[in-house]
Amino acid sequence: MDKKKKEFFVVNNKKEKINIIWNEYFANKEDISILQYIENNSLILKNKYVDLVEKIGFLKIKKKKLIDIFLIKKNFSYWWITDIYEKSLYKHSSINEVIKLLAFECILKKRNIQKIVIRNYDSKLMQNIKIISEKMNITLEFQNKRYFYLNNILFFKIVFSFLNFLRFISKRISLNKTNIQNKNIHKLFCSYFAYVNFEKLNKKIYHSDFWNGLMNENNSIINNSHFLHIFVSNKNISYNKSVKLIKEINKNSNNQHFFVEELFSFKIFIKIINFWISSIVKFMSNKQNIKSAFIKKKLSGWFFFEDELIESFCGTSALVNMYYFYLFEKLYKKMRYTKKTFFLYENQGWEKSFIYNLKKIKKNKIFGIQHSTVRFWDLRYSVNKSKDSVFNKFQPHYYCVNGNDAMKKFVTFGYPLAKLKKVEAVRYRNILNRIYSKSSKSIFFSSILIVGDFSIESNLNISAAINNLSSGSDSNFNFTLKEHPLREMSHLLNVRFSKSAETIENLRNEHVCAIVSNSTSAAVDLYLLGFKLIVIADKRNVNLSPLKGKQDVIFLYDHSLLSNYLNKLLKNDIVTKNNNNFFYHSSNLNLWNKLIN
Repeated sequence: MDKKKKEFFVVNNKKEKINIIWNEYFANKEDISILQYIENNSLILKNKYVDLVEKIGFLKIKKKKLIDIFLIKKNFSYWWITDIYEKSLYKHSSINEVIKLLAFECILKKRNIQKIVIRNYDSKLMQNIKIISEKMNITLEFQNKRYFYLNNILFFKIVFSFLNFLRFISKRISLNKTNIQNKNIHKLFCSYFAYVNFEKLNKKIYHSDFWNGLMNENNSIINNSHFLHIFVSNKNISYNKSVKLIKEINKNSNNQHFFVEELFSFKIFIKIINFWISSIVKFMSNKQNIKSAFIKKKLSGWFFFEDELIESFCGTSALVNMYYFYLFEKLYKKMRYTKKTFFLYENQGWEKSFIYNLKKIKKNKIFGIQHSTVRFWDLRYSVNKSKDSVFNKFQPHYYCVNGNDAMKKFVTFGYPLAKLKKVEAVRYRNILNRIYSKSSKSIFFSSILIVGDFSIESNLNISAAINNLSSGSDSNFNFTLKEHPLREMSHLLNVRFSKSAETIENLRNEHVCAIVSNSTSAAVDLYLLGFKLIVIADKRNVNLSPLKGKQDVIFLYDHSLLSNYLNKLLKNDIVTKNNNNFFYHSSNLNLWNKLIN
């Protein structure tokens, strides 16, 4: 056993010694892998984490709920737009560790453990387990002690956060304005200014993957509408140039575009700073009471949540969250006649600010558009099932899902069926057109496509599994590498391969099988095109694959078994199912047309 791995030696009543592996899916028969335990008990542990975060907001602090201490408005708490409540694994890797702690607690209870011996631990993990052991009356022993824990130095964090926010604002200021008359908006579409075709933009044509097929075509479905853009920093284009180009597009389009950043003012800046200072004072004066209430309620993971709470209430994210809240508040005050609002739904903090403010417009129906894939472990999609009106204030009237896969997951996650509507998956329109058209079949059965990831860790896991092929066995396969456009991985591979910049649609003509990471959304494209997939599980983290649960996809946890599974796939022992209903599709976009018009 590698001594660098974090591991726990647990002794139960019968003096049985069990090694619990913290950062590996694979474990010997006599050991327990925390990650594999999570994989086998995903729904239970997911619900435990979501329930834990819900409870934090209702902790009693000096006879007041935490949500009431941090009110923005009389009926809207800042808590709802914090990053902690958003629950994004992409923003906070510590979520993985808290889920592992919840799994660890379950194992301790089931096995009636009396003693825990810890080796090779980090400080936060140790302190969290110490609280668990005290709560469960379990003896705790440390070996190879490497205790080191440094609290955030608040003063420096505050200064850094303020300077970082000024940098954030500086990238979103321009003397140019689109001068849109907000009061005349009847149909509003809100999305990030991202996935834009910059070549077309310079030709004064707006084309984004988010709305592909709904506009800029002869049969455009979106007409006489307004597009509200949230600017995303991009090396290809500045905010100032973006506004200039959008102004030019507006001159020759029946749809009008503008940026929410145009509403920023010095008055809003002062409001943000005032709220931030107030939030810092409230949090620091209540921090110990919050910690006491957290532990008293027997909630797990305080030493992981502590840093996130500081960031949420005192850091840059607090400033940015309030930046969007006050921009959307100003937007609402300028709008009166909007009847339908559509926005890209990921359940992020800014979305709740957006919904809360635009729900004040009478007769305005708000539609949250699920535009990508839905991953089981994307906790942002968790929804509070309570009928309490406090949650209704920041939930859209309807959720629009783009396929059977998403529909099933939304229902499982607890979304009311009456609030779910079907729409075609416009973001995947190109690949769906390929699937529904006549396509050639693969002819090179020994050709394996390797699809790189943006994540360095994922690429390391993929290459480790492939490099682990015994010498000689790799000669049975022809490997083709398609790297992520923003991340090279060719230097990580020790097997013979060729590189390709072709689209995966074209690569499908020459390949039957593909190897991908468990974090890439490209796995869905490959799956729909009929590739036989091997998904390499990332060490340390839960299975983030959008294909988790698919019986015709191989998830490789023990990287040494790659050769066995490659041979199985090539022998047709595993058959890919018909996936035509994964996304909704129609050539004339009937579902969208009905919803919008």
